[in-house]
Amino acid sequence: MRTVQQQRSDVEQYLDSGFLDLDGLLDALELVVEPSSSLFGKPGLQLRKCPAEGRKVAIAISGGGAAGAYNAGLLEVLLARMRQRGIEPDLLVGTSSGALNGYGVFLESLGMGNPQFDSEPSVRQPYGSYIASVWSYMARDGKASRWVVGRRSWIVRLVSRGARRRWSLVGLILAAIGALLLFQPNLLLPLATPIAEPGPDGLAGAVPFLFGYAVVATVVLSLVLWLVLRRFGQSLFLDLPLLGFLANTGPNGDLRRRPSGPKGQAVDQAKVLSRNIVRRWYDRGRHAPEFIITGTDISAGRECLFTLVRPETYGLLRRAEWMAVQFDSDSGAASEYRGQTEALFTRSERLLQALVASSAVPGAFPTQRIGIYEGGSSSVAHHHFVDGGVMNNSPVHIAIDAGATHVISLEILPHDSSDELRPDQRGRGRYLLLEAALATLTTVLERAIKQDVRRTASWNRFLVSRPKSLDSGRAEDTENQRSRRIVPLYRIAPTQPLVGTVEFDGRFEAGQRTVTLRDLLQRGVLDMQGRNVWTATLRHEPGWRDPDSEVAESLYQASA
Repeated sequence: MRTVQQQRSDVEQYLDSGFLDLDGLLDALELVVEPSSSLFGKPGLQLRKCPAEGRKVAIAISGGGAAGAYNAGLLEVLLARMRQRGIEPDLLVGTSSGALNGYGVFLESLGMGNPQFDSEPSVRQPYGSYIASVWSYMARDGKASRWVVGRRSWIVRLVSRGARRRWSLVGLILAAIGALLLFQPNLLLPLATPIAEPGPDGLAGAVPFLFGYAVVATVVLSLVLWLVLRRFGQSLFLDLPLLGFLANTGPNGDLRRRPSGPKGQAVDQAKVLSRNIVRRWYDRGRHAPEFIITGTDISAGRECLFTLVRPETYGLLRRAEWMAVQFDSDSGAASEYRGQTEALFTRSERLLQALVASSAVPGAFPTQRIGIYEGGSSSVAHHHFVDGGVMNNSPVHIAIDAGATHVISLEILPHDSSDELRPDQRGRGRYLLLEAALATLTTVLERAIKQDVRRTASWNRFLVSRPKSLDSGRAEDTENQRSRRIVPLYRIAPTQPLVGTVEFDGRFEAGQRTVTLRDLLQRGVLDMQGRNVWTATLRHEPGWRDPDSEVAESLYQASA
């Protein structure tokens, strides 16, 4: 029989183990901390084996544009090793490109991936996971951005690489000269001098010329503005290429097809695949993972969760006051949700559109118009949605509110370092306009995740120091017990800063090296081979120390 001191040592090591390798992470997923009582009735904590039916492993995936390829590399190794242990992710939560990564894992778990990765030599990729194969295929020719933004991929190349080619510099110089002459016609005055009549008022002859030039310039400027507003009035990029690409990831899609095609065909194909995915999920019952897509409802002014979760999980999200919108079932399988108070739904055909909405950075991509309705109502309210990171939506907090017992957070920014004066790897390079905007949004999202991890660690420390609060609802109130539980949290992040958010086609660094999506994929794979998993259950980041006392001193205060 183990002594109290031995139990305390085991719990301390489990909750505050620092960095782990992948085997250490998988071992930790099979354990759980629960309250216990000593001989004299004093509350404490004990470590025990977690049964599979009582375990809910969540993978929370943050966004980051092109850097999402890194998380796909992490998933390549993580999923393979989890399945070797017989552990499947029970919940997938993603924001922006993290939602796309979660979708790839979700699609594979349903057995609905595109079979071309197995049967077509031109599509097959050297990866085992479906989502890593998708990223690798998208980047096979170094022009990945065309699968995301279509014909406007030249904007991505201009933003990420700058005007490095000779023709680009010449074109920009000519455009600058043309704009200068258009807005400053007086610079053409010397050219009009030969037309003028001799005499003291010789330049008077140039007036008709300048007047005619002003009329022509006004017409040309108006035409240019009309064309710009027509092409870029709603957003810099279009949403159709990404929607069409997602539609082709299904079992009946053709990944060899160009992303630019008839709009109606892509939309219809996306709707059909969405309905089939939702139907398959409801048919699989308890054998399929739950999936949550984050978004921002700018019509209602709040965060929104598009969900394919079970009724009890949906109830937890609603009690946590999330705006949770469940994908409805055409077969009536969603009847259990309609009995819940203020349950919200959207049609099953909107699944892929919700993924596009989660990645719709304001200004870069158009808003997505999606209809939502209450279970017992026939009226549909159409709202507009944009990127989930706008409202500081943290996948970690959502996973915990959804009842996760263990959370694995996949991130794209390195763990905080004490060196606040570390120089930017860009050196003297500057951020371009779109690049700076997207990098700022990504930083805001990642900062929200770090703050959420900090709050989770603080709450875990509080529960550790007061085990009695865990035991209070053990037999009487299951819902209260689920809200008062120690949630082991594990953060996986890169060791070095990644490529920028919009650099889908690679970036030339110091004129020598090109970073591609495949490089990021491989980097994620390699990082999972070291001790790169930080145990953030009690300490949210490496190097953090409790300002009042060490973490170990707070363990078992009630039973000391």
